[in-house]
Amino acid sequence: MVETATKHTPTTPSGTEATVQASGVCIMCYRAISDRSPVLMQMHGHFVPTSVTVSAPSAPETLTQSVGVPFLLLPSARPPQPHRCCFTETDAPNFWDASIQLAPLPSGKPRTALVANVQQMDAGGDAVVLDSEYSDWIQKARLQREDGFTFRTSILKSGCDAALAIRKYFPSLYAYGEHNEHAGDDWIVCVGHMTLKLEANSFLSSSA
Repeated sequence: MVETATKHTPTTPSGTEATVQASGVCIMCYRAISDRSPVLMQMHGHFVPTSVTVSAPSAPETLTQSVGVPFLLLPSARPPQPHRCCFTETDAPNFWDASIQLAPLPSGKPRTALVANVQQMDAGGDAVVLDSEYSDWIQKARLQREDGFTFRTSILKSGCDAALAIRKYFPSLYAYGEHNEHAGDDWIVCVGHMTLKLEANSFLSSSA
């Protein structure tokens, strides 16, 4: 796979990181498995904020309006445990950890944010719906969280249309031969609306 997860450790809040809220258009792609179910090993995203609000204007820039932000979704490292009475082992909800690549620090050091345990909702078919505010019937004690991540598919692309979108928004996937016009049926592209909220503990620092 082209994209790999980097080991991160949470950054200790220092007062320099501000709460950031953004909304906009998101293009997401994933490789469909044989039964066409969107239950996958990873998903790639490209978020273009159309609105950005920062709680402290003096904080380092993290997101810029109209500038694309790449992110990667991997299966959650520590997913919530659902009520045993609500799900079986085969239909338990899927949770993802969203790793977002932010604007680098003024020093040039790369910066990443993490929104953990984003639930993949049952939307039917190949459309992806994600929400970090899952219902309290999934687990006995709902997490009290300040961060947030939502995505709703409005346009679904496959075949050649998906290939063109991947070539434009995910060139590394295309360039390394994981996709071409003749293998479009293996990939699904979802276009839709996304919201993102980052708070102090969302920001990560790379470890050696």
